[in-house]
Amino acid sequence: MKLKNGISFIAALGLAVNMAVSVCAKTQARVEYDAENESITVSVDTDKKMKTAVLTVEKDGKFYVLAEFERTSADVFSYSCNLPSDCGSGKYTAKVTIGGETATADFEHINTTLANLAMEKINKASKDTFAEELESVSSELAVDMEEFNTHKELVTELFFLYKPSTDMTVADFSVLYQKVMSLSKLAQTEEDSETDEFLSENAKKINFDYDKLSKLSDSEKREIYKRFRDAKYTFNDIETEYSHWFCLADINTKSENSVKIYKSAILDTYKDILKLDTDDFEESADESEVIRIVMSQNYTTVEELCDSFYAAVKKVGKKKTSSGGSSGGGGGSRGGSMVKWQPDTKTEDKEPENPAVSDKKLPFSDVPDGHWCEESVKNLYNLGIINGATQEKFMPDNSVTRAEFAKMVVCAFLSNGQTVKAADFKDVNENDWFYEYVNSAAQSGIIKGNSEGAFMPHSKITRQDMAVILCRALEKKNINLIAGEVVFSDESEISEYAKPAVVKLASSGILKGMSDGSFAPIGVLTRAQAAKAIDEALKKCQ
Repeated sequence: MKLKNGISFIAALGLAVNMAVSVCAKTQARVEYDAENESITVSVDTDKKMKTAVLTVEKDGKFYVLAEFERTSADVFSYSCNLPSDCGSGKYTAKVTIGGETATADFEHINTTLANLAMEKINKASKDTFAEELESVSSELAVDMEEFNTHKELVTELFFLYKPSTDMTVADFSVLYQKVMSLSKLAQTEEDSETDEFLSENAKKINFDYDKLSKLSDSEKREIYKRFRDAKYTFNDIETEYSHWFCLADINTKSENSVKIYKSAILDTYKDILKLDTDDFEESADESEVIRIVMSQNYTTVEELCDSFYAAVKKVGKKKTSSGGSSGGGGGSRGGSMVKWQPDTKTEDKEPENPAVSDKKLPFSDVPDGHWCEESVKNLYNLGIINGATQEKFMPDNSVTRAEFAKMVVCAFLSNGQTVKAADFKDVNENDWFYEYVNSAAQSGIIKGNSEGAFMPHSKITRQDMAVILCRALEKKNINLIAGEVVFSDESEISEYAKPAVVKLASSGILKGMSDGSFAPIGVLTRAQAAKAIDEALKKCQ
């Protein structure tokens, strides 16, 4: 918010916030509000000869603090006090007066006793009752309801998207609410310049590293701005993509450095982002040669870099063992990719094995026993069709790109040994990590591009497009589905090209609607939904 004298002040719950207010050219006052301890500290640095300064704190014409304080050194005044217990939550004004001149600044105060009681309602609220409950405790939590009502739908959606499963404290709520309100406002920006300005001013509120933007290309910046304005992209998706682009931008600049520096970048600095499986690399006959191969080119996606790494490991081979073991080696799991698939030219086309055969326990902490997608994730994981976003997380609610879904379908339904011919997609290049999967699916007629000859591999796939592709995959396996009577509350929103596939898959029990009776055709497909749909489709192939 803007103060008189043009100074900006932001108060964050649980943090000590410094606010500089200018009294005159040679006098500077600083007000520090400690929300956790509900206290205020004022320091004045001046060359004025006055012995005292006056602090007042008021709200709606009522004075809660009125104090005169003296110099603590030759040039400095300092004074601290707790706000009275009868100070309710809300916006307060602090005034520092010295030598007849006054500086003014506003801050948000939270009365923690009242706020803790209010949080009991917020923690129990559902998505449907959130707005009503928030309004009932808005004064205790210092929430501007006029601002909330302006962005109500998106704020509510984002709040419950990021809301932890455990009860929140007042501090947790304040940080989360500030984040989702900022993201909602960000989604309302229209031009790149407006989005960039908002990001630069509010990056800390959403925990976004704005400084890294300078490392990205103009096209990548535009894509980041676009995603922030598009409500269908969650902040987690944007954070992941942003970290990937920054990682690649930095790694590509190191291709002219030494093998040691490049190796440190991909195996140390960006290890968590790349999620490389280094088991085979550590047994490589020549680690430096592997790195030299990888650093010989630049990369546009993390998956492309990971695939290049695994290919280099396989090419170099493993160390010779004393027992005369072979030096060949297959790649491990594919970094941040969602699925893994190794072409096998020595095998015939195989029908999928029974997905329920293996009892291998899932390693993912975010797919607990009883989760609605647990069985499907387990089945596909045991078949090697999918893996985790990390070694410990499946991230079931993350979205799926068109390239990722094409790869999943190829792994699940197509022959591992078929020869792949290039498709005429202008946005699918030979060096792309998904090249073979997309071309294999296109060759089989499972996927198609748009009217401009593009596949749009990095776009998030919608639920209705998932249905179309999955239906084609089943037809490729000679599985004939019969359309029955299926009614979704948003049936009119399903595109004509997708309706037959949606109806067939829903009639066959492969696809389910949402809890409110809708299908959400243009909703973004999640990893959990993708696993469930493919698993149910595979059961039809048995």
